[in-house]
Amino acid sequence: MHIRTRLAPAIVFSLAAVHLALLLADTNFEAFRTLFSSTVALTLLGWVTFEYLLNPTIYKWIGQERKGLSVKQVRTYESSRKLTSYVTDIAGNLGIVAYLGFFTLDSYAEAIQTAGILYLGSVLPNVHHYFWEERSIKLIYTIEIYQLTRRVVAACAIVKFDNLWKAESMPGKYDAYPDKILVIPIVPCIVMTVLRFGLGFLWYGPIFSRVWLASIREFKRDKKFPRDFEKDMPYLLLGGFVCGTIQSFLLLPLQRQMDMMSIPQALKMGYTLFFFYVLPTVSVDMWEGKAYRLSFVNYSLYLMELSLLFVVNALYQSMG
Repeated sequence: MHIRTRLAPAIVFSLAAVHLALLLADTNFEAFRTLFSSTVALTLLGWVTFEYLLNPTIYKWIGQERKGLSVKQVRTYESSRKLTSYVTDIAGNLGIVAYLGFFTLDSYAEAIQTAGILYLGSVLPNVHHYFWEERSIKLIYTIEIYQLTRRVVAACAIVKFDNLWKAESMPGKYDAYPDKILVIPIVPCIVMTVLRFGLGFLWYGPIFSRVWLASIREFKRDKKFPRDFEKDMPYLLLGGFVCGTIQSFLLLPLQRQMDMMSIPQALKMGYTLFFFYVLPTVSVDMWEGKAYRLSFVNYSLYLMELSLLFVVNALYQSMG
């Protein structure tokens, strides 16, 4: 077995352990039955979705993008890393539930609202890397609908199990409601737009261009990828601007509302939001058969973007 294949499950197990360690470090977190029951519900959702509801349609779409691979061939790639996929999925579900548990979820309406705001501000903007990889629109829509559903189900499960076991409940420290996130800090949004494009240029240019290009060509089985790069560039840049604007407009006011305005708090908000709420989407990369290095390039950049976003806002507010 290739050494990278052996190391991958160990890395994923380590991330799962980090999730648990961060949870245990918070003395207010006592709702373990709610946490694990909601995680089980979320895991069942993923299994039913990809084994029954979307099987074999979504595997046909992936096969078409990979130079006509059959459903059996696509699922062979998935089977070769089944342990990694399972652990990634369960660890991700645990992270999603844990992160949502720190928001006030007293009703299903609040649960849906909170999960939706966090999804639109943090998960959806990361869809931009799919555009650069020239993924099909129908596949992107399907994956993102699942990711949104995954988080809404997690939030609603918390409400359900909190009501079931009244002796315990998730911490519920923060609110995430529209009437409290309407003040948009414009200057940090503009600064972050410039930084985001500059960082992306360096990341996918001098730093990781060879790794990224080789990995995506391997995944798509197309040595001539990309074919219409110059023609598509204006649309890709526009897509990046739109995704970044959505991210800034939703997350920066939320940062102020949560009172995470010092530099250490801003960094903490960035990495907790990323590891608990955004990174679980990497499970899709596992069953699609993407190279681990491709996932690393895409998600490490997004971690830096999220952290920079909150740090820039904290610095701006401190100067005011």
